[in-house]
Amino acid sequence: MVSKRHAVWTSVAWLCYLAACTAAESAEPPLDCDDPVNSGPAAVRQILGALYRAEVEAVQLALASEELDHLVVAATYCRAHVQSPGSGASRDVAIEWMMLHQWITRFADFVSLNAKGQYRVDWEAEYAEFAELYELEI
Repeated sequence: MVSKRHAVWTSVAWLCYLAACTAAESAEPPLDCDDPVNSGPAAVRQILGALYRAEVEAVQLALASEELDHLVVAATYCRAHVQSPGSGASRDVAIEWMMLHQWITRFADFVSLNAKGQYRVDWEAEYAEFAELYELEI
């Protein structure tokens, strides 16, 4: 039986996710909350893969930043869902979502800064580390 706390956590997270999706102009990559190791990195690659080591304009980075912001919302939902009492998710899945959430948030922030002409942090260097860690083809 699902506890009231689990139902409330899931409902709040789902409403936040739906609100963000409704506000989004483009469809964001779907995330499978039960499979963070495959769905999270694949979604990041879908957004950043074509931009990596390419000559991109600020407008392209700004669009990628918006997509990443929506991905942060989806990752937040997954993180909240798997951490909520009664979700049945293993502790390992919850930990993986916490780490992915941090990675995706960093990408969103770094790409946004680069789109604004602030290059103190290089999103491509972060993406290279991420791709190596999750064994993505770059």
